[in-house]
Parts: sequence; structure tokens; C-alpha cells
Amino acid sequence: MRLLGSDLGFNQLATMPDLSKLGKLAILKLQNNALTSLGTFPSNVTTILAGSNKLASFPTNLPSSVQAMYIMLLVFFC
Repeated sequence: MRLLGSDLGFNQLATMPDLSKLGKLAILKLQNNALTSLGTFPSNVTTILAGSNKLASFPTNLPSSVQAMYIMLLVFFC
């Protein structure tokens, strides 16, 4: 069995768990936690959702496989 996606959103995480051994992980949802930084990502991750956290800076250690990263939630009211 291969874990292709993980939803860790809404868990009040202050630090990111070690996911480096999940080599097949493609989608990682980390939104709505208390993360101030993002740790090491699995090498095959393609999409990271990390909005509504307390990130101090943009992560610079992203694997080359990342195609999309969402760190901001924009809400518009008309």
C-alpha cells in the first residue's frame, strides 16, 4: 500500500512531523495549523497546501517535484 496524500490540516501542529520516508506522497495538506516553518518534504511531493499557518518565511528547501504550493488564503466578498 502506498500513501499518496496526507491531510494534516486543522490539527494545531506547531512543528511538522517527519514525512521524509513517505517517498510516494504526492499531496500534503498542512493548512490551519500553527506551523512557523516547514520541515523536509518527501522527494515526490507535487502539491503542498500550507495556508493559515504562522510561517515566518517562504520555504527554500522544496523538492524539484513540487508543482504547486498554496500558502495564502484569499477571501473576497462582493
